[in-house]
Amino acid sequence: MAFAPEIEYENVPEGQWTGVLCDQSDLGWVPNRIEPNKPPRHMNSLIFATDATGSKGQPLYVRDDVNLTRSPKGTLIKYIRAFVHPAQIMPEDWETENHIGKCVGLNIIHNVKPTGTWPNIDSVFPLPKNANRISIPADYVRKGQSDTSFPGNDATPASLEPVQEEHPLDQARRQGLSVIFKKSAVGRPLKKEEVRIGNFTTADCAEDEICLEPIPPRKPSTTGQEDRKSL
Repeated sequence: MAFAPEIEYENVPEGQWTGVLCDQSDLGWVPNRIEPNKPPRHMNSLIFATDATGSKGQPLYVRDDVNLTRSPKGTLIKYIRAFVHPAQIMPEDWETENHIGKCVGLNIIHNVKPTGTWPNIDSVFPLPKNANRISIPADYVRKGQSDTSFPGNDATPASLEPVQEEHPLDQARRQGLSVIFKKSAVGRPLKKEEVRIGNFTTADCAEDEICLEPIPPRKPSTTGQEDRKSL
């Protein structure tokens, strides 16, 4: 893993810490490093400042890259539940940008590898009402959509480089269409010539192709004044 040399990085110690979401960015569709035989995933990076302090008294940061799926088994929903607790999840709550500046509890563990030791967010939980909150550090500068250099959660910038042009899976999501792509493309970014987008079903796939059913278009973020209901 590599990161910008101007960032003086120290690991958040293992244990439970308060974290404030200070940045989020869309990483685009990236290869599934854990299960390379599965299609690419649409990933989003979350960066938290914690109440842990480094050797010079500076706040320590931790990053988690999450799949932008609304599946109840996914990681994203665990963060959303912690952000909005005890209220119900509303459509606008799925937009991580709406949670910048909010605090949650983070359980940090260390992942030890031959290349180094990296802090991972093992679990996230809502803070009690009387728990101390922290603010985004005054000197923190948001990294922007194209930055993947911030350390944390064993990220590999070379494999998480954002897609510059609209990705075929993004196009399918926007249009509510299905997508067919070559099996040989699994585990790496899709090339235009390997993708077909349209009103397809699995019956339209060749033996060397994979068909994903129509992807529901994302609902736009709303600013409605609906009252939240307690769980």
